[in-house]
Amino acid sequence: MVEFALKKVMENIKVIKFLIAGGTATFTTFFFLYLFTEAFHLWYLFSSILAFLIAAVVSFTLQKFWTFKGNQEHSSHKQFLIFLSFGTFGLGLNALSMFLLVDKFGLWYMLAQFITAAGIAVMNFFFYKLVVFKEKPSTEV
Repeated sequence: MVEFALKKVMENIKVIKFLIAGGTATFTTFFFLYLFTEAFHLWYLFSSILAFLIAAVVSFTLQKFWTFKGNQEHSSHKQFLIFLSFGTFGLGLNALSMFLLVDKFGLWYMLAQFITAAGIAVMNFFFYKLVVFKEKPSTEV
């Protein structure tokens, strides 16, 4: 039984690493959002942008060097620009989804954020795996 469970974990290690890295980036976002807004008295929207940018660097670093490490086609600079562009798209999608789920469908904002974040996380995993951190084809014979 333990051997079976260990095998399943190893088969899904990238997904597990992605979730841990994403959770770390999410924590980073909330931490800096709160810090900038409450401790430094910045406008919450400006705090949100700063927190997003810091979390994007944390997320990129963890995803590139831990989750999707390996022989990748793109340079780090190019990968980061693609990563940040897609992250910005995700930020806009998050805001739109929150507005629709809360204001139009009447969901509690915490539930709406959970649903939105889960959907974006799935979308991000496949985009990062297939586009941003795409591995070069092996040349081994």
